[in-house]
Amino acid sequence: MRKTVCFIALLLLQIPVLSAQDYPVDTVDMSDYRILPFDSLDLEKMEMRTVLLDWDKEWHLIKVLRAWNRLYVLYEWYDYSIKRHIPEIEIFDESGAHLGRLGYTRDELPEIRRTNYVEVVNEGAPDYSQTYLSVADMFWNGSEIFVADSAGRKVLCYDHDGNLVRRRHVDFPIESIVPLANCGYLLGIGGDTPYSLPEKEVVAMNWNLSEESLVLFPRPGVERKMYVGVPKFQNVAEGYMVNSVHPPRVYLLDRFDGHIVKEYRLDLDVKALSEYENLYLRSPVVIGDRYACGLMERVWAMPDDEYANGETSNFIVDQDTHTLYLMGLFDGFADRWDFVTFLGYDRNELIFLASPIDRPYPENEIIFMTLPL
Repeated sequence: MRKTVCFIALLLLQIPVLSAQDYPVDTVDMSDYRILPFDSLDLEKMEMRTVLLDWDKEWHLIKVLRAWNRLYVLYEWYDYSIKRHIPEIEIFDESGAHLGRLGYTRDELPEIRRTNYVEVVNEGAPDYSQTYLSVADMFWNGSEIFVADSAGRKVLCYDHDGNLVRRRHVDFPIESIVPLANCGYLLGIGGDTPYSLPEKEVVAMNWNLSEESLVLFPRPGVERKMYVGVPKFQNVAEGYMVNSVHPPRVYLLDRFDGHIVKEYRLDLDVKALSEYENLYLRSPVVIGDRYACGLMERVWAMPDDEYANGETSNFIVDQDTHTLYLMGLFDGFADRWDFVTFLGYDRNELIFLASPIDRPYPENEIIFMTLPL
């Protein structure tokens, strides 16, 4: 049924496709799993390295990208003057030393922000078409950094020296972006407002962003029963992964043209939980032959509770031992950190953001943990 609905939606949208897609489906049944704390993992079998960033400003870190022996850090900070979260990109070397930032300089920020994301700039302010307004995602193709500007509805390309080499405009907000081997992009699409949903969640487009070649997870209307949410692609050995929040699904996408290679269905009915507890998938999540890892929400409510309680947790599932390792964001880890959150997966490594116990604020240490899926 799902394949038929997707195929009809593609025809209605007049998008060129070869045929209705067929792909294998795996079910990861977690119902009989035991739950252990994260510290129960045998860390000696996992190569783990850390980078302490030379940065003490208040921020919410979103993504870490490795390029040219550097770390590009996408984060948000709150601008009290305009009462808005501002996404930006700072650059660090591999030891964590701060090198600068990508894009416009800080003395240009006030003029750009006062435009309120419309195509009007104050007298003397920079032309914001030459830079980003609201970074949603970034990737490196080996020679250039690509930045997805959600509010500006464009993709910007920067070279090693931080020079803007080209830009491409689209007519929708871009929430995530990765390259395809057939000279195109895989794009995650956001809503026009935080409360609206786009008709399509993931599309493949050509290099000029002028033509769609494939649409994944189209939203045919209010009857839609699968919600990917804000799709954030994870770079795994076999391609890219993206997960749905409801129902809990993880999809492996082809690195060449973006088609679905495999679907993983997660059964989160873990018997080790009490009858008052439930688990819900968050994003990002990746899964492989043995391990699954990412973020999930543990929600519990006693019969007399007026409201449910919830806690976001990092998790690693070992399918061979039927074990679910859980760690709340503030549970502490390895007697070194008192806050740890999963950021993503890249090149066989889990990437976490952490707060060292001896300097707990802000969260400024990056943990890279090797874990082939």
